[in-house]
Amino acid sequence: MLPNHAAADPRVPAAPAPLSDAELARRFADATLDALPHADHVRLAWIYVTREPLARAVARFVDDLQRFATAQG
Repeated sequence: MLPNHAAADPRVPAAPAPLSDAELARRFADATLDALPHADHVRLAWIYVTREPLARAVARFVDDLQRFATAQG
């Protein structure tokens, strides 16, 4: 197996730190995420349903998803 030299190479930009649950939810709700990969979509659904009653979480998620989709064009 070849060693991973890119990790130690200062010319290679570091990957951004993952967002906390609170930051991901906030940026999703205010439609300031750059993208929404499937893993983050699932993570957000879990965040929503664990923070408030199911019916309210689903309604809020739908509203926020529509806002995000509109912002993405």
